[in-house]
Amino acid sequence: MPRPPGSVPARPPDEGARAESVGAGGDDERIVGNRRPILQCAPLLFPGPVAARLCSLSPRTWAKLNAAGKVPRALTVGRRRLWVRAELERWVEAGCPNRESWEALRQQGGRP
Repeated sequence: MPRPPGSVPARPPDEGARAESVGAGGDDERIVGNRRPILQCAPLLFPGPVAARLCSLSPRTWAKLNAAGKVPRALTVGRRRLWVRAELERWVEAGCPNRESWEALRQQGGRP
C-alpha cells in the first residue's frame, strides 16, 4: 500500500533504541538515544530471593535456612533485609557453615 504524501517512513525497531558505549573501557556506561549515560555495575546487596538464587537455592529453602540460623546474617537497610554479595561468596567458599560458625570464623581471621 503506498504511503500518503508527506508521511515519514517508520524507523526500524533497532534504530530507535541504539546504545553507544562511552568512556575508557566502554563497559561501565551506555548512552541510550540522547539520554544521559546509564551506569552499569553489579549490585553489592541482594534481597533474600536473589541471595537464594546466587547460592543455587530456592527462596523458600533460603527463608527456612535463615530462620534456622544456617546462612549469614543479613544487613537491615531501612526495612529491607539484604545480603552482601562478597560475604555470600566467601561463605560458599568456606563450605556454607552455620551462622554461629561463620561469625566465629569471621572474628578469628578478620574476614575469611
